[in-house]
Amino acid sequence: MPKKKVLIFTYYWPPAGGAGVQRWLKFTKYLHDFNIEPIVITVDENHSSYAQIDESLNSEIKESQRVFKTNSFEPLNIFSFFAGKKNVPYAGFANVNKKTTMQTISRFIRGNFFIPDPRRGWNQYAIKKAEELIQNEKIDTIITTGPPHSTHLIGQELKKRHGLQWICDMRDPWTDIYYYKDLLHTSTVKRMDAKLERNVLEDCDKIITVSSGLKRMFHSKSNHISSEKIHIIPNGFDESDFKSQVSEKNERFTIAYVGTMAEIYEPIPFFDAFERSLQNGIPLELKLVGKVSPPILEELKNRSWSDRVNIVGQVEHSEAVHHMQSADILLLLIPNTKDSKGILTGKFFEYLAAKCPILAHGPKSGDIDEILNITEAGSLFDFNNSIEMEKYINTIYKEYFSANRIFSSNNIDKYSRQNLSLQLSNIIHE
Repeated sequence: MPKKKVLIFTYYWPPAGGAGVQRWLKFTKYLHDFNIEPIVITVDENHSSYAQIDESLNSEIKESQRVFKTNSFEPLNIFSFFAGKKNVPYAGFANVNKKTTMQTISRFIRGNFFIPDPRRGWNQYAIKKAEELIQNEKIDTIITTGPPHSTHLIGQELKKRHGLQWICDMRDPWTDIYYYKDLLHTSTVKRMDAKLERNVLEDCDKIITVSSGLKRMFHSKSNHISSEKIHIIPNGFDESDFKSQVSEKNERFTIAYVGTMAEIYEPIPFFDAFERSLQNGIPLELKLVGKVSPPILEELKNRSWSDRVNIVGQVEHSEAVHHMQSADILLLLIPNTKDSKGILTGKFFEYLAAKCPILAHGPKSGDIDEILNITEAGSLFDFNNSIEMEKYINTIYKEYFSANRIFSSNNIDKYSRQNLSLQLSNIIHE
């Protein structure tokens, strides 16, 4: 039986780096095992405005995987030429100091002149390539993934033209994303953006999202969206990324944070817990792997224990995995927003696979709290609960680091990329 061909539109694809690349890179890796041939349309990296590059991810692409790269019109590249790259907001604004005048201007331009986002200039090129492939490959199913949510407008247009089955993958919220207010939209633009979001959700045939909280959010956007239309396939971990083991023990008890740390993550309560644990005599080190916003770096610089902070910066994915596996505690910070209970990051599942105790700072009774309870992979502490975080650090130090015991977790296999790809293949074959 020939494989079912599916056309996938994803702006982020190797050599782009960051969490947004992983989801569909891994899906395409394993969909081949379930009688599906994913054909990818993406932007040519020479015409993109990627915030991060990770060349190592190219090795993850299957040899048989067909990828078509197109031109794009990228206003962010033009803006960065005049304003300077440091003033172009990326990754939840972790790269900027929002208090400067230039940053305020940058955010206003980004929020009001590029709806829904500045990557919409790619759409015309992607649609042109899609028309060719739909004709030649007899495509009847397409998938769009966002952010950038402008990618979903490609699916909307192609469905209108050809009546294709369209699956819309919502990795993150659209108008409810935690940094949305920082874009300084006018009321008119907010209404325009909300209408684009609602129309996409109504027009597609199926919606995939990553958590039950996000499912409830998207379901609430319109009375014309049934609950059955929305499927939950979380992000996960690829077992092949975690084959190697880390045998050497850290000299200091190391708490590692891997990923972007923006101001809205509110790390101060954790910093206070870290400081008190140091005062209690625990030989701590804080390792930060990824992009950290300037105000947080300034906060750490002013702490008396700044010499205990190891700022690694952005690294390739394989190295990030190594830092996860070599940690004694993995720190997870959830943005303090009204919809924070539905946030379920891709990094969290890789934390599970690293098999180190997780200290999460976020909303109780949310999706991450529920999974931590099921897997026994760590503990989540409510916003500002610095005292309990300190107690957890002390407990893990005594029970595992000092005693040289191995930490273990349970029931994480269902979050493997292969099992999640099986779920996706069932939705596609429907």
